[in-house]
Amino acid sequence: VGATNLSAQELAKPPVTPHDMAGKENCAMCHAEGVMGATKSPASHEGFDQANCQLCHGESSPVQTATAAAGAIPHDMAGKENCAMCHAEGVMGAAKSPASHEGFDQANCQLCHGESSPVQTAAAAAGAIPHDMAGKENCAMCHGEGVMGATKTPENHGDIGQEKCTVCHAMGEKTM
Repeated sequence: VGATNLSAQELAKPPVTPHDMAGKENCAMCHAEGVMGATKSPASHEGFDQANCQLCHGESSPVQTATAAAGAIPHDMAGKENCAMCHAEGVMGAAKSPASHEGFDQANCQLCHGESSPVQTAAAAAGAIPHDMAGKENCAMCHGEGVMGATKTPENHGDIGQEKCTVCHAMGEKTM
């Protein structure tokens, strides 16, 4: 797929819209076919409602400002299509929706949290943190040089501050 040529940040976050949006609200006009130098929309975006483009590609969108990867939905969806029923207030042990999600149409939840969403597949490609983080918050201490058997930080991670490690490398079975 060529993903190894992308930085972890590029894998986790889609590109920010590089132009102002005034008069350009119809993203598909240029991006559906890649006209006038626009990047062609990837196949993974087929069927996406273009009204949602800025949820991921907007400069101040939750996807762009996230400091941790979006968690995958940990349950089946049969009969549970109304995400807000549990997540609006965090009832029955469900995680409460963060303030950054206020005003989101719940029909969009699976764009980030769905098993086959671009967010989840990118996080899976990066690999989960396989160890407890207690006392190990300084990732570079071991991974910077690959000490004590730790995987050495790849060259393409050079400009990514360690405070963003969990954007791509979501926690595995271990917890903080």
